[in-house]
Amino acid sequence: NTYRHDGLPIGPISNPGLGAIEAALAPAAHDYFYFVARGGRRHTFSRTLAEHDTAVGTYHELLKKAP
Repeated sequence: NTYRHDGLPIGPISNPGLGAIEAALAPAAHDYFYFVARGGRRHTFSRTLAEHDTAVGTYHELLKKAP
């Protein structure tokens, strides 16, 4: 992390891993257009803007309850 350690990283900055390259070359087939982070490295995927807006609202409610 260049914010925590002085100097440049060992490898190129933003160097994608093999998994990212494979996903870009052969993307999964789905009909999701939106996503929102849920925390804990989890996401909610939505097909419509209405579904997405609901997911965003749910996430905001979780933030209000967090310590």
